[in-house]
Amino acid sequence: MMLFFVATAMAQTPTVADVVLAATPAMPEGFGAPSVVWDGTQWRMYAETQVVAPAGCAEAWSVVRSTSTDGLAWTSPVQVQGPSTVTACGARRPSAVWTDAGTWAVVWEAVGTLVPKIGVTHNTLGARRSRLLGTLNGLVEPSLVRFDGVWHVFAIEPGVGIVEATSTDLRTFTAVAGPLVAIGATPWSTDGVENPSFSCIDDATWPFSFGFGGWAGPDTSWTVGVVRDTGAVYVEAPRDTWPTVDAWAAFDVVDDGTDLGVWIETVDPMTGLPAIGLSGAVPVGASVPGRDCMP
Repeated sequence: MMLFFVATAMAQTPTVADVVLAATPAMPEGFGAPSVVWDGTQWRMYAETQVVAPAGCAEAWSVVRSTSTDGLAWTSPVQVQGPSTVTACGARRPSAVWTDAGTWAVVWEAVGTLVPKIGVTHNTLGARRSRLLGTLNGLVEPSLVRFDGVWHVFAIEPGVGIVEATSTDLRTFTAVAGPLVAIGATPWSTDGVENPSFSCIDDATWPFSFGFGGWAGPDTSWTVGVVRDTGAVYVEAPRDTWPTVDAWAAFDVVDDGTDLGVWIETVDPMTGLPAIGLSGAVPVGASVPGRDCMP
């Protein structure tokens, strides 16, 4: 892994998150861990919400989906993956792809497992399917992208950093050697890295863009970067730094080349419950590279 620092390309530095999706009567525990994609006509947000725990589960979560035409006003969410025979205590921390073929795929963390497990729910083969991805055991905080027909999961390997695995069928993933961004690769992530948020670019030389967070001592920071076809990683200086290790729980970076929108898990000041906020401007949907790219 080669990591290079570059000057900040955009002046915008989002710091304040305005709430755009808060608890509903049907889902009263609020929402977190957003993943936002443009489907060609509207925004789709996948998020997590805590639900009533079935017998045998200390807690349970569901992945839900909401839609919006403007990125600000969102429909009441509906469940995508909850407690089931696939994952008894449910799923959380989703990452979604809307494909060029008009299908979708969402990876998520399974809840209540002895070791960390990642699963997927998708309709890329027609019918809706859900399964655990055993070849990704031990990883957390997945981020899903498809590039030139190959699925890429970028995730956190605890104690290591951001790692990558690839698949052609959304069933079996093969690890790419070495961490893409190791703990300590930047001065602001000497104690840990977290929250990979990847997108792709229709460019064979620069296939991936991403955001990620890290912490060093009492400070938490986040920034953005790009990945070359050689595996070299270029990152900017921190976009924001806070003097606390729990400045945010999760975020998703969406960039249209001009505006940087960050949908972030925040706290609803009216209820104190987790909610989704937007920092920065809503990107222009038609200009967003997306998460299914072809060079």
